[in-house]
Amino acid sequence: MPAASTLIGLYEKHGKAVEAAELSGKIRAAMNSPTEDEHSPNAGRPKNSEEDFKNIQVFQGVLSEQLIPAMEFMAASLGVECSYCHVEDHFEKDDKKAKQKAREMIRLVTALNATEFAGRREITCYSCHRGSADPADTPALESDMRLDASVAAAEGPKLPTNLPPASRLLDSYVKALGGATALQKISSRVGSGVIRFDGKSAAVEVLVQTPNKWALIRHLPEGDNLQVFDGRTGWIALPGRPVRAMHRSDSEAAQLDADLQFPLHIQDVFPELRLEYPEIIGGHEAYVLLGVRDGHPAVKFYFDEQSHLPLRVIRYSESPLGFNTSRIDYADYRDVDGVQVPFRVVLTRPQSSATIQFEEIVHNVQIDPAKFAKPPFVRAPAKPTTTPHAEGASGHRATISER
Repeated sequence: MPAASTLIGLYEKHGKAVEAAELSGKIRAAMNSPTEDEHSPNAGRPKNSEEDFKNIQVFQGVLSEQLIPAMEFMAASLGVECSYCHVEDHFEKDDKKAKQKAREMIRLVTALNATEFAGRREITCYSCHRGSADPADTPALESDMRLDASVAAAEGPKLPTNLPPASRLLDSYVKALGGATALQKISSRVGSGVIRFDGKSAAVEVLVQTPNKWALIRHLPEGDNLQVFDGRTGWIALPGRPVRAMHRSDSEAAQLDADLQFPLHIQDVFPELRLEYPEIIGGHEAYVLLGVRDGHPAVKFYFDEQSHLPLRVIRYSESPLGFNTSRIDYADYRDVDGVQVPFRVVLTRPQSSATIQFEEIVHNVQIDPAKFAKPPFVRAPAKPTTTPHAEGASGHRATISER
């Protein structure tokens, strides 16, 4: 029940542990009582938002799993939190004018795209808001505009004159990592260290097992937070809460991260690869490679012009209103069995950031298959805690499956 799991997370984010526990109990009871025949035509059918949430008006017909990404897109576009539009603990209420205005604006944007752009999504919330709840409606002074233009000209990318072909850049990328032979020898990877997010820190493990299994385990005071891809599907499990499926974009990202030989397969995954203008990342010139594949948003890969090691990846995930962006930065490369591996990984989204600093990474160790097995339910520790749940505080945005 992804919708209920999200609501539980919102309760916990605002310290409503009792309400969260009551809703978890109702869900457990529902899960233990068969309410729908497994042979029913509706069994296993993806639900629309109005079936999982209350008082849905402009998103009727939108899949339930796409509603939260839409909320995240709006929050990021306006630079606000859930409480800007919603009444805490009563998200279905229409008491706030901001929520009513949001519906009007969604209808307006939808109508503009339908009538002026033949249904293509050319206008979004971000087109005007640009991270502000109140978009600017007054042009800047001419002097300010000239200053901004001069700064942009000084700091902007310069037109390249000798970019290498994409194929040569990929060859250099594989060689910088240690070479194809060294990469092919890796059958598993286990990393352990510390993850920092929302002013907190916790022990973390990242497990990768060929073929295509991946898990991130955050050891939080209230219990383990699990994010797992088993080679076919992905899910998120938190203590005392029902297991929920990853959003499709997160599951697809985890599938890429589960491929330990991805540098050798990148051309198979992205049939079209083209170089764009170089950019500056952390004081380093970086080549920018755009990966394109049918049915998916493009992905940008950034490689250090000197070392050819990956510095950054930018991914986009679909929502009903626009693309949500995630950026993953890599640093602190070290040699592990002849392969260069980043010991520092930073995931940034518009309203959240998580940093993993690995203390140890080892290859080709046996990983218990149970680590990738989907649990029916994750029990909370016997002692209750009032610490807000990490997933509730940062949502699925804290996942490092976006590498």
